[in-house]
Amino acid sequence: MHVDDVAEIYHLAAEKAPAGALYHAVSGETNFRTIAEALARQQSVPARSIELSEGVEIWGAFAALIVFSTCSRTRAPRARGELGWLPHPDRLDVLTEIGAPVDAT
Repeated sequence: MHVDDVAEIYHLAAEKAPAGALYHAVSGETNFRTIAEALARQQSVPARSIELSEGVEIWGAFAALIVFSTCSRTRAPRARGELGWLPHPDRLDVLTEIGAPVDAT
């Protein structure tokens, strides 16, 4: 997600959300493999799949189990419906952001 969209959902949650409400905020549906491959291309390094056991060695059991059991294709219907949050349509594709210069303005 783009930082401006994150800021907007925090603002809306502070204004509108009931105490204790939890919201999932995502702006699109790009799977982890596609993101990893795009990052690898941008950095001119190879990308490869790994098994759970290697993930445990890299990140530890807790983090590896979360990463390997999480579906990267998610939506945010509650945030959109209850808060009226809509990520900016020009910032929905994280792949266009990979390798792009950061605009600090």
